[in-house]
Amino acid sequence: METPSDEDWDSWLMESMTRYTDLHMFDLQQPIRVLVWTETQSLCLAGCHATQHNDILELQLPSKLLQLSHQEMCPERDFKVIHGGFSERPIHCLKFIPEHRLLISSGPPENSLQVWKIGAEDTDLIKMQQRISNEDHDNRWSRVDVSSSNATDVLHGSCSRNITVSDIGTGQASYRAGSKHGNMSLSDLTFLDRHSFLTCTSDGRLHRIDTRIPPGSLEPADLSTTDVKDAVRGVAVSATQVACLSALGTFHLFDLRELQSPVGKAYVVPNTPDLESDLCVAWAPHLPGCIAMSGFESTVQIYDTSAWNSIPRQALPVFTHKGHAPGKTRPQHPRVSALAWHPFKARTVFSADEDGILQAWNWVPD
Repeated sequence: METPSDEDWDSWLMESMTRYTDLHMFDLQQPIRVLVWTETQSLCLAGCHATQHNDILELQLPSKLLQLSHQEMCPERDFKVIHGGFSERPIHCLKFIPEHRLLISSGPPENSLQVWKIGAEDTDLIKMQQRISNEDHDNRWSRVDVSSSNATDVLHGSCSRNITVSDIGTGQASYRAGSKHGNMSLSDLTFLDRHSFLTCTSDGRLHRIDTRIPPGSLEPADLSTTDVKDAVRGVAVSATQVACLSALGTFHLFDLRELQSPVGKAYVVPNTPDLESDLCVAWAPHLPGCIAMSGFESTVQIYDTSAWNSIPRQALPVFTHKGHAPGKTRPQHPRVSALAWHPFKARTVFSADEDGILQAWNWVPD
């Protein structure tokens, strides 16, 4: 890969003046894989360094990102650390339970969960309170989701045989799914409602599981199984659709009501070597059909999926963010490893890379 020149970096800085209405940065100085909203005015991020302690921080947004109107004066332009702590292990997955101000994390070297309290003991600390073990111990880290309809339920698992719903209060399992598909690693776990959740295995199999049906009684129709037939590295679930992004740069879109076959398919990164790292996929909450993707390189690409159908096509992004690309002070090509859309500013995106740089940017359509 070619090393960018100073002229390339200067050119992007000049271009950014017309392509963005906001652009903010924060340097964690540790690789970042997680961004999670804790309030409408703050988010958490954490390091994932394999050989040292990792920061876990709650940041307050710059004042300008809290304003709905660009006409108002905003004296504070920087992110501010409001709570912080340290993790002895890398954090690869992070979820927030707002009712209890708790964070649930997971990461190597095994599949247990860590439960953190934000503002523990009325301090500015993020402090670990407990661990939740999976009955089926595994040396792969767990995918995690929390329920929006039951503040005590945590969905977790590292592979298809140990998917579990645990009670955060007791740490005990209230449901174990098991699987007829053996030991396949998971790419995603997502609660759909109080009684069902969606799983995606790394080989591209989607399963919709109803917890009211005993695991031993599940049949293929109950599982609503489909097979992407490709290694899935990124998954995003909206109110109506599931987007699966493969290691080869192919998007498959599924209707949540019918998972048997995709309703949309597009190639977004042609001629890409098969990756083993996770990819980032996130639906825009206020732009119907709009989805952001990163993880192949130092860019974030935004696509409009509204015209995609079952006939495969080559898709072009409606916007490409190049703020993480190498420049004068960073000769390497950091992979963009975390994404999150702003909860109420429609075109504002937060992205973070393996160099520890967090960026918040409000993009202007091309």
